[in-house]
Amino acid sequence: MVISSERFVGEDAADAIRAYSPGADVAVLSTLDEAVQLMTRSPGLIVSLIIAPREGLVNSPLVKLLRDRNGALLVLLSDAAKGCATACRTVAGELPFTNETISGLLDELFLSWPDP
Repeated sequence: MVISSERFVGEDAADAIRAYSPGADVAVLSTLDEAVQLMTRSPGLIVSLIIAPREGLVNSPLVKLLRDRNGALLVLLSDAAKGCATACRTVAGELPFTNETISGLLDELFLSWPDP
């Protein structure tokens, strides 16, 4: 799932994810509340890419759901992605993003993901 307050930006990120993983089912949402609703209906969902909004993200129900599922959060920031630790596994990058940026974040995430 991609969360972006700007739909066309979210669609670009979703396309980059699909390029990385052909056939991936990527939902594009506008708010953290929409993401929580989707996660509640989709128990297998464990990765979320956040572009915006990020205000309230750290203590949000979304992060709690991801943590409870041993999921991961990918965060894109407009400046150096330092100090972006949250209550769940987090990989951070910078904006503006490219397909290569998204691929790098996904590589970093999946290379560090513990085997079941």
